[in-house]
Amino acid sequence: PGPETSQALRNIGQILRAWGAPLPDLVKVNVYLADMDPYAEMNAAYLAVIGDDPPARITVGRAALALGAAVEIDAVAYVAPA
Repeated sequence: PGPETSQALRNIGQILRAWGAPLPDLVKVNVYLADMDPYAEMNAAYLAVIGDDPPARITVGRAALALGAAVEIDAVAYVAPA
């Protein structure tokens, strides 16, 4: 799920930038994997995008994800008021 992880995080980054916030404004990330075996691949892709000061994160294995996805990510960010 490395490529899916990278793409999901890029999508989250685009949404944050639209609100004037960078990825470092993330405070909590939940990662759901359809298969925990490629955890290391997902984690490497995650850290490549997020960097070496990541937000709090959980990673959970699920029996299945919507539309056959290998990874699903939801995130919470703090965006300072304008």
